[in-house]
Amino acid sequence: MVCINPARQHRYEEMRREARYRDAAAELIVDGAFDGSRNAYKWYEALRRHTDSDATARIRSERQQAIERDYAQEAQERSVLRQRDEYKISALHEGLSRDISQGKVATAEPPVWIGDVIENVPALELSVIEHLQQHSADFAKLPWDVSEHLFAEFFSSQGWTDVRLVGRDPRTSADIFVSNVPGEGRRARRVFVEIKQHKSKVGIEIVQSVLGAYVLERPKYEWQYAVIISPRGFKKFRKTSTPELRIRGIELKDGGWLLGNLKSYKPNRNGLWLPHPRRQMPD
Repeated sequence: MVCINPARQHRYEEMRREARYRDAAAELIVDGAFDGSRNAYKWYEALRRHTDSDATARIRSERQQAIERDYAQEAQERSVLRQRDEYKISALHEGLSRDISQGKVATAEPPVWIGDVIENVPALELSVIEHLQQHSADFAKLPWDVSEHLFAEFFSSQGWTDVRLVGRDPRTSADIFVSNVPGEGRRARRVFVEIKQHKSKVGIEIVQSVLGAYVLERPKYEWQYAVIISPRGFKKFRKTSTPELRIRGIELKDGGWLLGNLKSYKPNRNGLWLPHPRRQMPD
């Protein structure tokens, strides 16, 4: 049993609080509290484990509480951001849908904050086109598949009766298939449409590549001509010109064509002309 002089108890307690366990044990030996160093260091080890275990538990508890506080705060912030984005997208697809009455579309202007979420819209909606008619610069924020649907919508609104998004069909190199229903005494016209959404102007190398694909597929699909759409425009060609390319069956459409179609676009009585485009080439 350990006998400690009451007069030195306070000193030993200070040493214990300061983690000076070996010093305390040494003084205990000098004071004759133990019969030898072996028993003194046993007491020291027991005292250290007990003290360390309390300190470790306290530190672990404080650390866990801090982690839980940080996690709760982060979860709350994520929840607020998610609710805001869900509200915006929901409003874009539901709250901003145009009420159709007697074949007329409401003319209310969409809120300008559509531009904040336009890069995340999953599909083309009439409200997106209405926003672009007022803020054409936001076209660059559109996802590529939504912008392709927009171009297909333009062709459909111009009277083409069979417009398809075929960029993922391995049977063709075209992005959009455009055709019309043949009338009496005339065959259907088929147009090969290629979209180049580059950050810079398109050069002659890309035009030649599209021309080659168009020529190779022409016997199979009976293409009448090809259209290359580049919203960024085209570089100046030194060995050819736009009229010469048109003679070869290639028409070039730049950002002016996009702005012109946005300006002249009119929806039909049900909204989009091409709400659910087909995505396979015709047999």
